[in-house]
Amino acid sequence: MVRAIRSIGRCCLQAMLLVASCIAPCVAADDFMTLDIGGYRFDARNNISVSGPTRRGSDFRVERAGTPDNDTVARLDGTIRPFERHRIRFMYLDSTRKGSASSDRDIGFRDNVIPAGTTVNSAFDMRHVELDYLYSFWKSETTEVAFSVGAHWTRLELSLNAPAFNVAEVARAEGPLPMIGIAATTRLGQKWELLGHVYGMSAKAGDFDGDALAYRVGARYFFTPNIGLGLAWAGIKYNFDVDKSSWLGQLDASTRGAEVFLTVRF
Repeated sequence: MVRAIRSIGRCCLQAMLLVASCIAPCVAADDFMTLDIGGYRFDARNNISVSGPTRRGSDFRVERAGTPDNDTVARLDGTIRPFERHRIRFMYLDSTRKGSASSDRDIGFRDNVIPAGTTVNSAFDMRHVELDYLYSFWKSETTEVAFSVGAHWTRLELSLNAPAFNVAEVARAEGPLPMIGIAATTRLGQKWELLGHVYGMSAKAGDFDGDALAYRVGARYFFTPNIGLGLAWAGIKYNFDVDKSSWLGQLDASTRGAEVFLTVRF
């Protein structure tokens, strides 16, 4: 994970220096770019069902079928400010959790039934990308509050493998999620900055039909005008009906946890 963070950081810093050298003079009153590069440790809870052509899948929790209930991944958050009150925000994370366990109940997955007590190998992959436009309707020397609209793209893949019953199945779903929300930052003196945002939606988009919520709150401490260290609490929650041949069923999922990150701003 450390190697991945370093690689992402080098690429982003090089890009920031190049772009900022060209554009920063016209937005000197504000930071042109703020980038948070960190490690995100989260707990997950995923209740799902995957139906088949002739049988309704049972509702079960993925983490009780072998998938670990936590993970630590690299997380990238940032904003670009082309104009005083206008910003583009982005976020990226990618998680793969896999493991093995003895099922504590019968699991109906597509047209298969895996009896209780069977050893099940499972994996849950999640890739999440957020891209938002922010307009600051309130902006002072210390505080900024912005309205946000954007799209959050999510890709989910669940695999179950029960060798004793010759079962090996995969369910996949992905799609863009239209999101609206609010974001705020406030500076406390020269060193401290508080930050937070919350985004939500209720819509049918791509393979998903339901509700989603994403949030992040935290603080940064700047050792120099451009370098700081931060701590945040962040989470994502879904409650979807999934309508796709590769995943026909439901998804009630949440991830939440702490993030420690390095901030670079120009």
